[in-house]
Amino acid sequence: MNQHKLNTSEVRADQVASQKLQTLKLGLDVHADSIVVVRLLDHSAPQPAQKFAPAKFLAWIKTQLPLAEQAHSCYEAGPFGFGLHRDLAALGVHNLVVQPVCLDEQHKGVNHDKSDAKQLALRLDRYVAGNAHALATVRVPTPAEEQKRIESRQREQLKREVTRVAAQGRSLLLTQGQREK
Repeated sequence: MNQHKLNTSEVRADQVASQKLQTLKLGLDVHADSIVVVRLLDHSAPQPAQKFAPAKFLAWIKTQLPLAEQAHSCYEAGPFGFGLHRDLAALGVHNLVVQPVCLDEQHKGVNHDKSDAKQLALRLDRYVAGNAHALATVRVPTPAEEQKRIESRQREQLKREVTRVAAQGRSLLLTQGQREK
């Protein structure tokens, strides 16, 4: 009798190919020119990080959705608005935008895109499993609310800038022995 012994990665590949996963979880570290992704299939260990250009990322997501019944993702709120959230939701991904936090809990001094994406994926795994304290979510505004907020913030920044420049001008006058009247 000829016995063929499969290694564990072959067994895992066979299992994935033969049945649909329950959950796909993605931790995303988002930047202007790239998105770093760490993927968890069901309750497995995190897979190595992958880096994508934003347009390629959405194409990749479309290839991942058929693998699982549910897809979850999360990323930290930042200067990019909520467009990515809306794109992911339109594809059927249950996305969370979370409050930015220090993801280097062990204070190793190693804080880079790959480790951030991995920590987000692990926290998302705990959150999906029922630990509501694993992530602090941010309310996603409607596009109209977001636009109004952007305008308000821009106006406030311009006011502060005008005040700063006026103070700089008064200071310059004082250095020349003049005083504003």
